[in-house]
Amino acid sequence: MIPSPYLSFDLGKKRIGVATKNRIGIITPLPTLFVQGPFPLFWEKHLPMLLEKYMPKGLLFGIPLQPNGEPSEQTRWVESIIEQTRGLTNLPIATVGELLTSVEAHERLFEMGIPSKKHKEYVDSIAAQIIAETYENKQKS
Repeated sequence: MIPSPYLSFDLGKKRIGVATKNRIGIITPLPTLFVQGPFPLFWEKHLPMLLEKYMPKGLLFGIPLQPNGEPSEQTRWVESIIEQTRGLTNLPIATVGELLTSVEAHERLFEMGIPSKKHKEYVDSIAAQIIAETYENKQKS
């Protein structure tokens, strides 16, 4: 189990959702990162800034799976970014399989009254929050 506080990520090639579980145990979505330029270079630059700002003790990544539970091309891409991350930090890294987190995130945004044209700003970080909630629930069971 990764210690708190930690950062949770929903990785995408265009947007990165980020959430944190803070020192008092609250899981909160953070501003979505909009990727500019090649992802590996963007990540190499922005991950250290996130680590400095939030000072996590661990990192959590959602691993996207197909509906049948099998890996996909996106799964392999996320795993490659996790490997890159291992070269950028010595923090403990955990993963949790994720399926339909973006669908659930859109639903939560609708429930909060956020218009669909604004979802792009929030959906990935809400998905990162859901990834953290899933991880926490698995740790309890």
